Amino acid sequence: MMVSKMNELISLIVPVYNVNDYLNCFFESIQSQSHSNFEIILVDDGSTDGSGETCDHMADKDNRFRVIHQKNAGISGARNTGLNHARGQVIMFGDPDDYLESDLMEKAYAGLRKANAQVVFFGYYFEGPNGEREKRIPKYPLGIYSNSDAVEKLLPKVIGLGFYDLNGWICGRADALYVENPAVWRMAVDAAWLKETGIRFYEDVPIGEDTLFTSECICRAQIIHVTEDVLYHYVMQRPDGATVSYGQSAERKLNGKITLLRHREELRKEVIQRGLPDIRRYYEGTTLMSVMELIFLFAGSTEGSVGEWRVKLSSYKNMPEVQRVIRDFSPEKKLKPKALPFLFLKWGWDGVLFAGAKVLSKTGYHLNR
Repeated sequence: MMVSKMNELISLIVPVYNVNDYLNCFFESIQSQSHSNFEIILVDDGSTDGSGETCDHMADKDNRFRVIHQKNAGISGARNTGLNHARGQVIMFGDPDDYLESDLMEKAYAGLRKANAQVVFFGYYFEGPNGEREKRIPKYPLGIYSNSDAVEKLLPKVIGLGFYDLNGWICGRADALYVENPAVWRMAVDAAWLKETGIRFYEDVPIGEDTLFTSECICRAQIIHVTEDVLYHYVMQRPDGATVSYGQSAERKLNGKITLLRHREELRKEVIQRGLPDIRRYYEGTTLMSVMELIFLFAGSTEGSVGEWRVKLSSYKNMPEVQRVIRDFSPEKKLKPKALPFLFLKWGWDGVLFAGAKVLSKTGYHLNR
């Protein structure tokens, strides 16, 4: 790939769903971009709060904004619609309740093209509901990665947690459960490469869709550039953010975890076929932790009885991949309180786990990852 003239069209894909109160700030940050050759694809995903009309008004004022109205298909469906309509040579993503640094497109684009990469990752600002603001630079090493190096060094902290991480959490090691934010708004991707690979968002995955998309990009890109540029503002100013506002019922989370694991296993097989190491060890701790998360979620749910949820849990717990990690995991410190639930799980004491989770849920306790 040859370095371009550095003025290619950038397509920024934005799913819009009931975020009308935040659109003006987002639009202003886009119009202030130092790289002006862009198109903004606003996918109104069945909004009912006037967001679609606000997008239409913006498109009337600035022809770089394009609006697509559709019935609600979820965030993955909205992003795939955007991919279908994108005309740019570079693809980026954004959430409309956040905002961009004025040089986001310029620097992300430069980081992609100057490294002749297919994917570039950059940092972001986390802005909390109480006014806190934290700069978050990628914690994995900065630099340019080949495919095999990216799978070995970048993927582990995106796709999930291993047994080592889980044991670290049990033993109280600091940052043991650290996972790099897999959000797609902190990356830029070469459009031709993305189309060639066929990477898309899985519309059957209600949770973890960014993790899968980012993981597939890491596993398939020939060159990835990780920069220290901090270019995006992730604003956690409300409980129902752009992605969360689609809603997550307990049963939907169960089905999501089942589907997510299946897609991870499909990616694993593809990676092995290419002669790269088995990546299952990077997410086997996540697989096991998901059992605990579901137990606590179901025990505290008002949607059904504990007995009903125990039956539903078996659809995840009895998957061969889950049974394997339950069998293979061994806590380093078996007498640590955090280790006991995993031992109960290994011994088949599901009733004890649900009873304990039920008691804790009444005290307002949530499983702290």
